[in-house]
Amino acid sequence: MEQLPYPRDAQRAFGVRDRVWLCLTTLRHRRFVEDAIHLSGLPRGANMRLRYRRQYIDETLWSRISEGETGQGVYALVVLGATGCDGKNVVRPLRKARVRSVRCDGSVLIIDIVLDDFVLDLIPGMSLWGEVQQSGSELPVRFGPTPQGGKYLQELKAAPERLSASQSIEGWERSAQAFFEVAAAEAAGAGDGPIKIPFLYFLAPPPQRWYWRFNNEGVMDLEAGHSLTLEVHTATAPAIGVLHNPVGEVLLELSHPAATFSSSRRVRVDSRRDVRAVRIATPALFRRAYGHLSVRTVVFVNARSADAAEPEVCEREAMSAKTRDELVMARFDFPLGVGRGTPVLASLLVSIAAGVATYKSPADGGGLTWGSLLTPAIVTLLAFGGLLLGLRKDGKA
Repeated sequence: MEQLPYPRDAQRAFGVRDRVWLCLTTLRHRRFVEDAIHLSGLPRGANMRLRYRRQYIDETLWSRISEGETGQGVYALVVLGATGCDGKNVVRPLRKARVRSVRCDGSVLIIDIVLDDFVLDLIPGMSLWGEVQQSGSELPVRFGPTPQGGKYLQELKAAPERLSASQSIEGWERSAQAFFEVAAAEAAGAGDGPIKIPFLYFLAPPPQRWYWRFNNEGVMDLEAGHSLTLEVHTATAPAIGVLHNPVGEVLLELSHPAATFSSSRRVRVDSRRDVRAVRIATPALFRRAYGHLSVRTVVFVNARSADAAEPEVCEREAMSAKTRDELVMARFDFPLGVGRGTPVLASLLVSIAAGVATYKSPADGGGLTWGSLLTPAIVTLLAFGGLLLGLRKDGKA
């Protein structure tokens, strides 16, 4: 496998005093596959939810959370594992995240996390799994197709020292390479193997500025009257052969009353490594409008094998658009809010203009009086309140 350059912005992933929860996951279940794709592809600041059944959670941690622990100030280290055909475990780190909230619902524990940097081995050849085995307890011995026992969620006694963190594209490339290593081991070790994952994507928005940001709830907040350019990076798995046809696509969809695409929303995966730009435009508004941006990972499979346990990826020349089916591997919906300060400012200016238009000088030719200002003030307040309450239907311009 090609050795990628080490990220220039790499730094130590965790401090000595950081509290770290180990979140193990696999590619043995469709939901786990979807989570892993999102962990690799979503930008920093996006919110995700992880779920664990009680039998796979450290009992001490479960008890603390049941008694009201919120997880504030805790980091989650998401690690992907598989057992190869030789019986050896292949375990690689995926992502670092901040725990936003955690709770127990019946026999399931729900963790809401805010995605942070990509994590990777600090020194090649040094095993994260070996270090985790020293600071963890009751870890799984194997990652098999049937429950193998062990605790997949627990708090580590010490923060891992052999990991570095990166928020750059180089960091994502290294993380994607680690993902494919685990996926290859999973496919080799499984008798009826999981569905192939021929590519990964990374959604990279520009640095957060005054006109857009992710808020604390994970809402992509965009100022009205501005546009946002998202760069979609894609990389294919090393096991994929020569690409005669696209192996899939990243499809973006908008369900929003005040946002549209001003570019193509389809990013076809037809090369080993690529990057495309998708542009979202918004009009001027008099109030905030909400909707969502959907990102779908679509794999092209041979129509004859679509119902099989392991559909055949369309990577050979004989498989064209007429003989393929589209299989949605993962879907994530970003809450999208349009209109931050601009709607308030626009409503205020229009209201003031309406108030000024109703002003009349006193008939006796005197100066400004409280009586002459009363009517314009009332008109200004009513117009401002009406615009904020949504006289513009659905926030459309």
